[in-house]
Amino acid sequence: MRRLALLVLLGPLACGGEETSASVSNDPFSQESCESCHARINPGLVADHRASPHLSIPLACEDCHGTDHDDIFRRQGEVSPLVCAECHEQAYEEFARSRHGIRLREGRMDELLDPAMWATGGCTATAGCHSIQRPYPDGSVGRCGACHITHAFRNAEARDPRVCTHCHEGPDNPQHAVWLRSAHGLPSPTGKGHVADCVACHGTHDVSDAVVHGLPPVADPFPVSVIPRAKVDDFERARAVMLERCKACHTTRIARAALVRADIWRNRGAVYLEEAARIVRELDDEGLLHPAPRDRIPNVVAGHALRLGGAQIFDERVSLPERLYYEMHFHHYPALWRSAYHNDPERLMWYANDAMKSALDRLRAVADDLRRRKGRGNAPGSD
Repeated sequence: MRRLALLVLLGPLACGGEETSASVSNDPFSQESCESCHARINPGLVADHRASPHLSIPLACEDCHGTDHDDIFRRQGEVSPLVCAECHEQAYEEFARSRHGIRLREGRMDELLDPAMWATGGCTATAGCHSIQRPYPDGSVGRCGACHITHAFRNAEARDPRVCTHCHEGPDNPQHAVWLRSAHGLPSPTGKGHVADCVACHGTHDVSDAVVHGLPPVADPFPVSVIPRAKVDDFERARAVMLERCKACHTTRIARAALVRADIWRNRGAVYLEEAARIVRELDDEGLLHPAPRDRIPNVVAGHALRLGGAQIFDERVSLPERLYYEMHFHHYPALWRSAYHNDPERLMWYANDAMKSALDRLRAVADDLRRRKGRGNAPGSD
């Protein structure tokens, strides 16, 4: 009776409860194949599969989705990347070691995950953007369909820059807009694609083998507290990979000079951030942040402690100095160095760099005003 009630509730979606090419092992009501059922309710899905390279293998529905219809419904049709790895082992291994594959497993963002969000993918910070890093019960991480449009799985679609813009666009991720303004975003002389798309510079599945997430090593490094500095060996290894890719169109001398200019800008932005962080910490020590971290809803990462950086996205009703720092750290600084490396000097200078300096100037002024008011006996936050 429970199974019959489920079928009544699901109605046409249940397709008689059938989900394999022949029949579902745990469903006595199965009468149709996957294809004949979904050709009625999801004709586009079936058309994509018929046009995909999987059809020629041939790869049947149950080879990826299994034969347990109840389990398929629970997973909303999602397929673990380990299933894909049975045929695409190298691609899975490359993805697993990439920034996409480790971002949520390296300890810095695990605490941000809300298990309820994984029904649709994502974390509480981005409400779905990190679905590419979705964890699965078998311990694997990664949603192949985030880039490879299911059920077609054509490589041409996966390397289309518009796929990357699902996540890499916005105030802190201007890569797409910057790339379009650069020579790389121009139509290719061959008439197909662009001069250099995302894959040409960043590779396919190991998208971070040429990128180091940290400040570039410099001859006279300044102390850092909010942005980590990359290890020299890691930096040089990644830089060598990127220079090798640049050689397809540029001399090594020109490519290296462009990357070094971007390194300088990235470090310059970090100097702004360090001063801003120092100001906020001093105001906290002086009891001038209102509301103080201890007096508001606790941050899911830091609790009632002061937290500077991306995790500030979880703060509620923060003080103005903290908000100014957050905008610098989470919006303006990423836009600055990403504009630098993607070769858009105008956005770099007149948008991101100017925004950082303006926010820092305002933060200095706010700090001075809070201290003057304290000297006059005014409590923080009072008129």
